[in-house]
Amino acid sequence: MEFSIENALRKYFAKTIGTEGKSKFLRFVQDEDTNDVPEHTLNYSRGKICYEKDGKTYFSQNLFLKLMNDTASARIHEVKVPKGLQTVIFLNELFFYTSMKPFFDSFRKMDDLLVPFNYTSIEGTFESNFGILIFDDMKTKEFVSWTKQYLDYDHLALLLRKIGQFHAYSFQAKKKNPATFFRFGEFFIDSMGAGVSFSKTWMQNHLKTTIKYLYNDSRYDLPLKTLDEILENLPNFYRNITNLDNDNEMVVLAHQACKSENILFRYENDKLTDLKILDWQTCRLTSLATDIITVLYLEASQQMREKKWDSLIDEYYAGLNQVFTDNDIPSRDAIREEIETRLPYLLVILTQKFLKQKTDITHQLTEIIKDLLQRLINRKV
Repeated sequence: MEFSIENALRKYFAKTIGTEGKSKFLRFVQDEDTNDVPEHTLNYSRGKICYEKDGKTYFSQNLFLKLMNDTASARIHEVKVPKGLQTVIFLNELFFYTSMKPFFDSFRKMDDLLVPFNYTSIEGTFESNFGILIFDDMKTKEFVSWTKQYLDYDHLALLLRKIGQFHAYSFQAKKKNPATFFRFGEFFIDSMGAGVSFSKTWMQNHLKTTIKYLYNDSRYDLPLKTLDEILENLPNFYRNITNLDNDNEMVVLAHQACKSENILFRYENDKLTDLKILDWQTCRLTSLATDIITVLYLEASQQMREKKWDSLIDEYYAGLNQVFTDNDIPSRDAIREEIETRLPYLLVILTQKFLKQKTDITHQLTEIIKDLLQRLINRKV
């Protein structure tokens, strides 16, 4: 049978709703309101299954679909994505939900961190691949996207606590069943690396104009030299800073894209009560610092970093200690040191933030680079 969304939904229907007595799949009714569906390499859709049972017409709960159609090259923002990477991205998330999550669930259910996952179907040939992932539509459960430029402290704190809780599963797995954890970890393919060469060119071009005046300030001589060397060898640097040995205590399954566009928030009486983390296609085994750095630099303002840096790291550490009582986790000071050591990683991920902005990025980029340089000075690099 030729792959199509309808055929995939028919299979899903047969395994779920269709098992309840005599019922017949009629059609998929797409939600017309898709304004809050994020732009991405994968296509998104939401809607309900219309079906017939005992002569009456019914509708399923709202579903959220992620579709993969890897028949041609695509683009992530301005970066050309070679044919095949969409398959990698899709398979990473597929493997997360069908293998790694059940493995983590064997220690303790982690459903409060994730959007409920229902079904997947994937078919392919050497020339092309097609796939679908089906989730609950959290829009109908009062979860919403963040629309402002930066997260405030409450949102940052909750997000970092949740990331800490997620990383706690890696430490539990390393303690209870390390062989399976690292074997599963090998299945995740690095999808972030495809944009590193573009990040190098983009950063070099922008820094020539953005922080040109800093090259005349002798205080920044050494860190700027370090920065230039990192950028010149960014692909190799990226591999060295993200590929960790299994015996490194900082290794976790990291999300690697914990940005507000991949988070849904829920409120009661205008008070933040919960969040769900989406889009697990970039996850891989690497340093826990990559997720923390992503949040601190892509979602926090410079003022927030200056005033609440330690407090936000404490929020992460609290989450790391919250899920399991018997984990062997690094000390708070060791984690702070790890973050400082991996900070240049942000040179790879800054394009994720600024490529989408249509306004002038000079001030924001300058603040971030100066922050990085000052922290390099403090480390006496």
